[in-house]
Amino acid sequence: MAKEHHLPDGSVPLIIACSELAGTLSSLVVKSEKARGDYQTAILQDWGKLSGCGEAIRSGIWFWAPGTNYDKVKDACKAIALNFYHTLMPVKWKIVLCQGIQSVQLRTDPFMHKVPRYSLMCKMLGTQVDRIYWWYACMEVGAAVKQQSEGPFPAQKLLETIFALETTPTEFFSGANGWKLPTAEVPGYRPPEGAAQWQAYQNSPDPF
Repeated sequence: MAKEHHLPDGSVPLIIACSELAGTLSSLVVKSEKARGDYQTAILQDWGKLSGCGEAIRSGIWFWAPGTNYDKVKDACKAIALNFYHTLMPVKWKIVLCQGIQSVQLRTDPFMHKVPRYSLMCKMLGTQVDRIYWWYACMEVGAAVKQQSEGPFPAQKLLETIFALETTPTEFFSGANGWKLPTAEVPGYRPPEGAAQWQAYQNSPDPF
């Protein structure tokens, strides 16, 4: 390179090479900034995306604390998708809280027979004969708040998609780890006792 540029100093070619590399990096930065600008413009022109981003920022969902392990960047797509569901699901869906008692003496019906199992979880306390169920049913915000509510309920595929994003059904139905769906209590409902245990989630379209 020194002969090509007629340069006596051997360090000068290194400077030229670094300069060329800097030019290449600068070009990449310009392209990256342009792409980011195009994406920002797309968000600003889409009211749904804009309002979703704004709510995520205001609520503190979008926050990356100093010292975060940046190896986790590879999971950013899942995290962003989950954040959007955290923000948008409460707009349309709620959790209906219902208490059911199973007793030979009382002859009561403890189940929510109209709710598909994929849209339902429960805590249970008792024996094989006498039991108390605390139901957590996901349904549309305007749905009737009663034990045999007919919904509407979210699509099974929607909840499958959410539970594939490193969140659990228990977190979703109980309002933990970022989930804040509004709740509504069926008349007569009382919160579960401390000894009540979560029962396994069942991803089935069939009701109980």
